[in-house]
Amino acid sequence: MSNLFKIYRRSLPLSLANMSLAALVFTDMAMLGHHDLSGMAEGSVMMQVYLVILVLGEGIVFGFRPIYGRNHRDKRAGEPHIGALSVVLWLVVFYALAGLTMLAQANWVLGTFLENWSVSDSAHSYVILLGIALLPNLFFIVFWELLAFEEKEILVLYGALVQFGTNITANYALIFGHFGMPALGLTGAGWATVISSALGAAVIGLSCSRHVDGFARVGHHLFRDERKKFLSGSKFLEPVCLPE
Repeated sequence: MSNLFKIYRRSLPLSLANMSLAALVFTDMAMLGHHDLSGMAEGSVMMQVYLVILVLGEGIVFGFRPIYGRNHRDKRAGEPHIGALSVVLWLVVFYALAGLTMLAQANWVLGTFLENWSVSDSAHSYVILLGIALLPNLFFIVFWELLAFEEKEILVLYGALVQFGTNITANYALIFGHFGMPALGLTGAGWATVISSALGAAVIGLSCSRHVDGFARVGHHLFRDERKKFLSGSKFLEPVCLPE
């Protein structure tokens, strides 16, 4: 019974955080539909493309989780968990840049496979802004895992609620032109996603700096030690030639 209560206590905040993140897409589309149905349709297609890229990026985090867990328990080797964190942050950065490049070409790719495909400039701007939001969203997922290891699930929920609340407020202001902001429609929804994603990642990152041992020194690993290891290891990357 005690184990059941522990599982419930830890899973409930994470479940609610998951629900709030899923609700981000719903609120975007609901507000866009209220503003302009064609904008909602274009935004829905571009959002699906973005979610494919995001889910693929989550695979990096899922692969990082067991490695971080083993190193997190091994305190005899200094701070191996921070070294593992530095590696995954590098991978996330590179993947986010690749994802942004792919999303910037989404309109061209869809036009290649779909007959009579045509979207507005706002839809193109929207998907590029989603690509910019890819990096903070992946950082958010990484930091989520760190806090879960420290049994600080409630802080994950707080970060998700900050992101959700910011997204609703920014959508209301930028889609419809409230609070003295211009009415940007679909482009405004993209900016709202960027703003809320960055703020959510910053909030949960601040929680990590307070509760994850060694997190404050991740910059040293990220920009010095791991970069050297990455560059020295790149000489082992040989091109693979297919036989003729």
